[in-house]
Amino acid sequence: MLLTGATGFLGKVVLEALLRRRRELGLDSVLLLLRARDAAGARRRLEAEILASECFRELPPGWERGIQALAGDVTAEGCGLESESRREIQRRVSHVVHCAASIEFDLPLREAAAINAGGALAVLELARGCERLEAMLSVSTAYVTPAQECGAPILEELAPLPEEAGSLLRRIREGEIAEAELLGRTGHPNTYTLTKCLAEHLLASRRGSVPVTLLRPSIVSAARRFPFPGWIDSQAAFAAFVAGLGTGQLRAVAARPDARLDVVPCDEVAARVVEAALEEAPPAGGLRIRHAVAGLERSCGVALCRREIVGYFERHRVGRGPRLAFVGPRGPRFALAELLLHRADAGLAALRHAAARRPRESASARAQAAQRIALNRAFAYFTHATFDFRSSRPLDAGFDPAAYLRSVCRGVQQHLLRQEPDETGFAGRSHGDAAAAPLRLALRRGAGGWRSRSELLAMARALRRCASRASFDLGALEAGRAEIARAERLLLVAGESGLDLALCRLLALARPDLGIEVPEVLPGASPAGEEARAGARRLHALVELHPVLLLPLPRRAPAGADPEAGLVGRLRELQATGRSFALLPAAVTCDRLPEWEGYALPRSGGRAAFSALRRAGFELGRVHLGFGAVLRLDPASEVDGLAREIRAAQSAARAVSTHHLRCLLAQHPVEGVDWRWLRDALRRRGTRVIESRLRAAGSLPPEALCALREGFSRLLAREAPEERGDARALRIAHALAAPGAAAPGTASAADAAPGAAAGARP
Repeated sequence: MLLTGATGFLGKVVLEALLRRRRELGLDSVLLLLRARDAAGARRRLEAEILASECFRELPPGWERGIQALAGDVTAEGCGLESESRREIQRRVSHVVHCAASIEFDLPLREAAAINAGGALAVLELARGCERLEAMLSVSTAYVTPAQECGAPILEELAPLPEEAGSLLRRIREGEIAEAELLGRTGHPNTYTLTKCLAEHLLASRRGSVPVTLLRPSIVSAARRFPFPGWIDSQAAFAAFVAGLGTGQLRAVAARPDARLDVVPCDEVAARVVEAALEEAPPAGGLRIRHAVAGLERSCGVALCRREIVGYFERHRVGRGPRLAFVGPRGPRFALAELLLHRADAGLAALRHAAARRPRESASARAQAAQRIALNRAFAYFTHATFDFRSSRPLDAGFDPAAYLRSVCRGVQQHLLRQEPDETGFAGRSHGDAAAAPLRLALRRGAGGWRSRSELLAMARALRRCASRASFDLGALEAGRAEIARAERLLLVAGESGLDLALCRLLALARPDLGIEVPEVLPGASPAGEEARAGARRLHALVELHPVLLLPLPRRAPAGADPEAGLVGRLRELQATGRSFALLPAAVTCDRLPEWEGYALPRSGGRAAFSALRRAGFELGRVHLGFGAVLRLDPASEVDGLAREIRAAQSAARAVSTHHLRCLLAQHPVEGVDWRWLRDALRRRGTRVIESRLRAAGSLPPEALCALREGFSRLLAREAPEERGDARALRIAHALAAPGAAAPGTASAADAAPGAAAGARP
């Protein structure tokens, strides 16, 4: 098979489908026509844009042996192929799939025609010369048919043109017809749909004996199933709206609330490309047209899009989160909304940056506003009309538009906005508008009384000064919350540091939508005698008054010490109240722990911890709050085993930072290994690695260094699915193996450093 456009979004998914089903399809190999001057350039593009893409990560090892890159250009004469490459294509190729195109809506007419119409004709001539040719498929668009009056159905047939296609192409090339005039005559909204329609007519009229299939997708977006749910690498079209709404950049949208958008998963389109390309071809010279669309019943209504996209990013906040204020058709009301929410808002931001002598930020604010305005202008055609596409190959009945929209949001968040869905931000310098975010949180409805709001404001401002970004695992927290009955007492089990306690309380304050009341911090264990009895009475009162409690994790008792002084003792104190508790272990990962550098933070769990760091000028870097599986404590629980389970759950919830990896390899270099390779190898083995931008030189304390080396050595010694037969990881595991146990005097190296327990994770 010859495939063009393999470096594009849809082209990658088509290639993945071909390679994944290669044996089933009886496919020998896929020749990729890549735009490049020579073979070396084609190889560079292959490595950078295809071999390195996440799209192919689920394929078995050696998948790249099924492809071959050829240098060419579909807009050049003879597709820009060297004579040897042309001969190879003519000798070997039996099927041609043409995916290459320009999808820019505002490309000048002559340029768009050269790529979309001229390129299709060049590939047709190349296919005509193939000795073994069975069929050619060209990817078009369902929008070659302009919007129909009264919502008339759009069938799988050629759309009309005002004159013969060949004559029209000649006039466009010679500049004899104005772009605006032709768009007005045909009813097309842009040069993309117009030139795709022109290409269809040219292929139909000049196909000769070549069997041609025209495959028409609608609005192509993230994968539904393959290569994996949510995958996307194109910021065009629908993804641009999702990203704009999710980050709060797009505040006014030009759309009819009752309109429906035909958004189709890219893997569903790819499946129909493969099916149509390889099924029995139409008779010699035959023409077949197929729609790859969601269809009217499974289209996404504008109101549904608004609800699902805004709802998703309200929970999984990226930047400032959604700030959508207006959705309506173009007209005076939309013009006013755009003026106030986009133009004026950007103008004020630009002036603020200019006054602070930040010219780059000022220019960026104006550029972002221009992008939002252009986005609404370009897509108004698609958001104001409902297209009733009819397809002979409809989506299966199990397709749920709402579920698919959530998958698109997750994919955009992860692959385009570069934020993992299980690392939802809630504080720090990069969380939304750095100056206004704390105040906005404090004023949010549901944030509690004035004391809670003032505490939230102080904590958020203090953390903004000492942390680049604070995030939490929303999925793990919601999974745990779902297991806890409303009537149960929730006991959050934090770490030993005052930082852990303060972060847990800040999260409850900043995200009241999570349904977790601000936890009350339990006091430390009381000594024996009358003070112990008074402490027990206070503990009983706290348990009765507060449905959510926060238990600071005591340090492990040294060998031979009284276990009552440690976690076991605290659990027995709680057990003595006669109440049952649902325990949710929490674990904090940060680039730099204050305790490593001699800072003893207050264990009150309030603003004092952050204020102390701010006054000291201490930089935490990247901060992440993870959660373990729910455990239970009741009067019949065996507390010794429960204490071990709590420690294990916190170890599983802990992560490792890329800053730790850089420090580790700086202190213990391994030949041929950098932190990026180590990060990817750990992730393949199930370890969570959070990205950090902290570049300050630093070192890990001996106990943390020892724990990381031992944990990573154990992990790398275990084979990952992508590394079958690769001895590199095993060699590095031996190199990282720690020469000895933890530093003297430390009870547990694994407890000393964030991410140290990664070696214990499955």
